[in-house]
Order: sequence, then structure tokens, then C-alpha cells
Amino acid sequence: MVPAAIAFLLLPIWSAHNKIKQEKLSQIDYINKAIARAFKSLDEAALTNLNALLDQRHHIQHCRSWSMDTSIFSRVVLYVLTLPLAWIGAALVELALGFFLMG
Repeated sequence: MVPAAIAFLLLPIWSAHNKIKQEKLSQIDYINKAIARAFKSLDEAALTNLNALLDQRHHIQHCRSWSMDTSIFSRVVLYVLTLPLAWIGAALVELALGFFLMG
């Protein structure tokens, strides 16, 4: 049941991730071509445009390519694992105390 739920959750997100990644790559490619054109003419307007293009490329490169915040997954895993790990820890403490008290 859990693998099916994960698959149904991740399949649409994976498709959106791939589309976002492709769009980022096409935008970066377009900006790189514009930067190459701006380097050819180094007048004042081209330099101003070049600075804006470099900022835009930096911003796009650092944008997330996942459509949702991935920290949600880590929180869910943490919450799901907390109870079994606490139970295992309590069982180990009980075994250790039994071993030391009973000899």
C-alpha cells in the first residue's frame, strides 16, 4: 500500500519536475546566447544589459526544479520513524537493564 501511495504521489511530481528542468535549461540557453551577443558589442547599454542577464541567469540556475518543497518529505519520514525508533530504543534499554540487573 505504501509503495503504491508513493508512486501515485511521485509520478505527477516527477513529470512536473522534468518539465521545470527542461524550461530552466531552455531559459539558461537563451540567456547564454544573449550574453554572447552582449559581449560582442561592449558599449554602455550592452554592459548594463549584460549585468541584468548575468543576474537573471544566476537566479534561474538557483531556482528549485521540484514543484513542491522537498523538506516536507524529510519531515514526514522523521515523524513516521520517530515512534518505531522510540519503541526500539525502549526495548534496547529494557534488555540492557535486564542484562545488568539479572546478571
